[in-house]
Amino acid sequence: MLSKLHFLYIYLFTAYCIFPQVDSVKTYKLDEVKVQSSILIEPKPVIKIEKEIIQSSDAVSLSEISKQIPSVKVQNNSRGESQIYFRGSSSRQLTLFFDGVPLNIPWDNRIDLSLLPSNAIENIEITKGIPSTVYGANTISGVVDISSLSYSKSNNKQIKVMGGENYFQNYSGYWSDKVDKLHYLLSFSYFSTDGFSLPNSFTNSENPTKLRINSSLTSLSGFAKFGYEFSHNSKISLSMSSKSSQKNVPPEINVNKPRFWKYPEWQHNSIILNGRHGISDGANLSYSFSVTKFNMQIDQYQSIDYRLIDDIERMMTLHFMAEYYIPQ
Repeated sequence: MLSKLHFLYIYLFTAYCIFPQVDSVKTYKLDEVKVQSSILIEPKPVIKIEKEIIQSSDAVSLSEISKQIPSVKVQNNSRGESQIYFRGSSSRQLTLFFDGVPLNIPWDNRIDLSLLPSNAIENIEITKGIPSTVYGANTISGVVDISSLSYSKSNNKQIKVMGGENYFQNYSGYWSDKVDKLHYLLSFSYFSTDGFSLPNSFTNSENPTKLRINSSLTSLSGFAKFGYEFSHNSKISLSMSSKSSQKNVPPEINVNKPRFWKYPEWQHNSIILNGRHGISDGANLSYSFSVTKFNMQIDQYQSIDYRLIDDIERMMTLHFMAEYYIPQ
C-alpha cells in the first residue's frame, strides 16, 4: 500500500498540472523602439581657416598654409614630400578631402602638400582626433576638409604675381561670375624655383654651394567649377582640376646611402560631381561622384651629379568613388 506521503506527492503533482501557475513578475508589451543618430557627427575640436586668412598669407601651396595650424607639424619625408603630422601621428593616418573627395593617393595614402596650390581654396576645416566614420578608413589621427572657392559678388576676380630669389616665380588668379542660376569659377596657378638657399652658417662638403642641390620645382594647375541652383534646397556642381609638376628631391646629408631622385612627372587629375536635392519635408538627398587619376615617375640616379639613371619607377592609379546619404 502507498503511504500517506506518496498520496501527498501525487496530489501536489496533479494540482500543479491542472491549475495554471501565476507568475509574480509583471511583464509589459512595448511598441517598437528606434534609436537613431544623425549621419553627420561633428567631433571636437575643429579649427577653421577662412578665405581672408588664406589670401592674406600669400601662401603658394597648401604646405605653407598648414604651417599656420596650431599643434600641426609640417615636414618633408625622405621622398621629398611635404606631409602633415598631428600630435606625432603618421601622415598615413590623416586624410585630406577636397570638396568631399579624398586627395590621398590610394597607392600609399599620402599626398604632397607642396604641389597643391592655394589660390582656389575657400576655407579649410581641421578635425583633430578620431572623426566620424562617414569619413572612411585611415582617419584615426584627424581630417583636413578643404572647400573650393564659391561665388562672391564683392570678390569675384583676382590676379597675383610674385617673385623672389633663385628665379622664384608665382602667377595665379581666379575669375568667378553668376548668370541667373548658373555660377562658375575658373582659376590657374603656376610657380617655379631653381631651389632654396642655405644659411651662411651652413657648411658641408656634400652640399658645397649655397643653393640646396637638386631642390628645383615647377608646378602648373588649373581648376574649373560650374554650379546650378534649381531652388533654395536643390543644387548641383561639377568641378574639374588638373595639377602637373616636375620636382627634384634634395639628397640626404650625412647618411650612408642617400637617394638621388627626380620626379619628371607628377600629375593629379580629378572630376567631381556634387549635388543636394530636397525629396520631402525636412529631408534632402546628398550625393557625390568622383573620378581621380594619378601618374608619377621617379628617376633614381647613381650619384649626386645626376647624369646616369640607375632605375625608373612608374605608378598610375585610377580611383572611382560614389556616395549618397539622406539625413533623417
